[in-house]
Amino acid sequence: MEDFTKSIVDPESSNVKGSSLDMRTVQFEGCIDEIQNNFLFGNGFAWTSYYRLNFGTHPTMLAFESLIIMVLCNSGFIGLVLWGVMIFKYLKLVNRKIRLASHKSVLYAFMASYIGYSTITGEYGYLKYFLIFYSLIYMQNIKNISKI
Repeated sequence: MEDFTKSIVDPESSNVKGSSLDMRTVQFEGCIDEIQNNFLFGNGFAWTSYYRLNFGTHPTMLAFESLIIMVLCNSGFIGLVLWGVMIFKYLKLVNRKIRLASHKSVLYAFMASYIGYSTITGEYGYLKYFLIFYSLIYMQNIKNISKI
């Protein structure tokens, strides 16, 4: 971790690590290497957390800084497909239940911001907070519609 921090802070450092597109490509390739023995199911539930707690930062994936990398490592390609299906189902439910376009837009934007943010930074336990907040917004919209 010291090398990683030094690469950010030290202006003389030539070994800069970060989140460029090239670095993300290297991290994705590292993820594929980690799950090469089990592409379909990955390394198992919460493997990325287990790895970080027991071994620290990964040599190529650092702190598993993308939702896609975390899902692939933990759940494989089947898990990634299931995440996609879950998101699609949420959007379909919103489209079916919410009538006002402005209310749909808020929920779509909220979902898009979560997906974008967690794809860039990883998912570090804030999915539960997102789902609670998303559900509250959704329920408030349903409640408002029933009053009409």
